[in-house]
Amino acid sequence: MKDIIIFLFLLASLTLNASQRVALIIGNNDYKDDNKLFNPVNDAQLLKSTLEKSGFFTIYLENATLKDINSGLDKFKKELSIDSVGLFYFAGHGIQVNGKNYLLPIDLDLQDENEIKYSALEVDKVVRLLKEVKNNTNIIILDACRNNYFEVKNHGLAPFVNPDGLFVAYSTQAGQRALDGDKNTNSPFALALANNINTQDVDIEALFKQVRSDVYTQTNGKQRPSTYSEILEPFYFSTNKSTTRALKKKNLAKANIQTVDFKRHTRYIEPELVMIKADKYVKGNNSDFDTSPAHEMTIEKDFYIGVYEVSFEEYDLFCLDTGWKKPKDDSFGRGKQPVINVSWQDAMEYTRWLSKKSGKLYRLPSESEWEYVARDKQNYNYGTVNDDALLTRYAWYEENAKSHPYPIGKKLANSFGVHDILGNVREWMQDDYVKYDNYLYADKSSNAHAVILDSTQKIVRGGSWYSSYEDMRVYKRDLAEIDLRDKATGFRVVLEK
Repeated sequence: MKDIIIFLFLLASLTLNASQRVALIIGNNDYKDDNKLFNPVNDAQLLKSTLEKSGFFTIYLENATLKDINSGLDKFKKELSIDSVGLFYFAGHGIQVNGKNYLLPIDLDLQDENEIKYSALEVDKVVRLLKEVKNNTNIIILDACRNNYFEVKNHGLAPFVNPDGLFVAYSTQAGQRALDGDKNTNSPFALALANNINTQDVDIEALFKQVRSDVYTQTNGKQRPSTYSEILEPFYFSTNKSTTRALKKKNLAKANIQTVDFKRHTRYIEPELVMIKADKYVKGNNSDFDTSPAHEMTIEKDFYIGVYEVSFEEYDLFCLDTGWKKPKDDSFGRGKQPVINVSWQDAMEYTRWLSKKSGKLYRLPSESEWEYVARDKQNYNYGTVNDDALLTRYAWYEENAKSHPYPIGKKLANSFGVHDILGNVREWMQDDYVKYDNYLYADKSSNAHAVILDSTQKIVRGGSWYSSYEDMRVYKRDLAEIDLRDKATGFRVVLEK
């Protein structure tokens, strides 16, 4: 397998972090006859999990045909906006023909390399798509294997000429073959990239110097990544607390945070609530990087949680009352549909408004409170049930949602009486993102209070209509930037007792 990585940064006006990070990730193994590969799906899965920890919302395709790839590109483009970061990743066969690079779908069937432009994805098409979006920062990662298909004179990717505001990185030098790695593992470059992406406060150029060094050392000098760069400002995949303070001010200003006048109108909808009794439970799971170690959590006092996710009907009253900008419904409808396209700050402002209106103290759930309710006093993967076949009774997700959310409360409630705690839309938590084995988490989380560290990275929980059944597990944690707004994320409220 040849692992070729290209990072293209199309920089209209580069910022350190964009408001939304979206990645299209494709891994192709199942090519015909002797062209089958072993590692691309593993590499794609590794990059998917790594990028999600860096705040990317991922669209994932496995063993994709040309039709699948084009459909994925359409979905990818729709998710992008002028403020977003776009990332395209492909692992599978790729070739260069007449100086152009092509990515091969699994249903490729041709005898002559000159037919390639009609049967494969030209890399330039991805570049054109990203330029049409006119967003701040775009990244293309090509982890491409070009063995077996044609007896081409030139191995490796064609050189990238005139980057013109781009950052371009190859996993090896142009015209050279990259190493595959052991069967059913990962390529040396994919491993080095995954190990370095989430290093805090390292800009992209310094990061790739380290990746180059790691790959060169690991392969005993047989492979050396190369880069081409004309970017004008640094880009960071991950930042630490000192940097996020500055980013928070920039991101909140860019999100056009408004001053709310709570006195203009009087109407609001009191949410339907259920009381949750104080208790103890085991939070987390030892099988996953983000959820270990499992640890005892104490719910110190009773609280109330919303029976339903907040609907457009409820949220639109807040917008009418305050002048806050109404979120898009993406043609899914409003009314009883769960509100979507709301940032963490939007959700927080709603709870402040509802508290003022009602004279009660509403807020977002802490992550620990939410997981206790989702677990439903069970030790099952999916809370109320342990079988993904039964999950469809309780949750809207990839298996049954048909690519859209549904009105609140249409699925069965758990034993607490709470609907849609899994699926339909992901839900914002009050908490900042902190790993469970971080001492800052341990210092602040002996009880179910939210972990607040003044970060721009927050927790979302529960999966959505867009999620696979694996992502519906009650202990699954997702990271999102504070100003993320997307069509799969909403929230529910908690009332202090």
